[in-house]
Amino acid sequence: SIDNYASMRENEEDARIEVERVAEKRFAARISKKRAEQKFRKGRASKLAIIVKVKDDGSKKRRLIVDLKRSRGNDKAVVPERVVLPRLGDAVMMMLAMLRMLVANGFTGEQNPQEQRSMELISADFSDAYFHFRVHESEWEHCLSPDIIPDSWLLWVDLCFGLAAAPVIWWRCA
Repeated sequence: SIDNYASMRENEEDARIEVERVAEKRFAARISKKRAEQKFRKGRASKLAIIVKVKDDGSKKRRLIVDLKRSRGNDKAVVPERVVLPRLGDAVMMMLAMLRMLVANGFTGEQNPQEQRSMELISADFSDAYFHFRVHESEWEHCLSPDIIPDSWLLWVDLCFGLAAAPVIWWRCA
């Protein structure tokens, strides 16, 4: 008998677009309230919120947040560490280490068509990063949220934004 946060009602069209997108991509499954009550008797349901940001070009970035903290769904998660992102100095030190390895292996930096050694730096931005990983079926009872459709629930079958362990799982695998 829970309802989503006011942001879902205040941004109704954006909420509908984002919920339909995650359902269509099968990051979350739609199940009836009756089915949820039958299958997940001991589970916890978490409210949904949405954050909508308008970019400089006028497009919108939408993010659904599953409030597993307030519902106490995250209480079951054991997260023994936290994500520590690299700093600028760390990136510089890594590049210098790579350059030292190249020089040690005969790289001179001069234009030489025979020279096959090189160094490349890349950056990647993953859309829907957490959704790349599945939630174990035994945990699904804690991954329910009210849907925008009456008498329907969203079952988060992939990691969602709001799950305490999601950043560490993504960080370790990435």
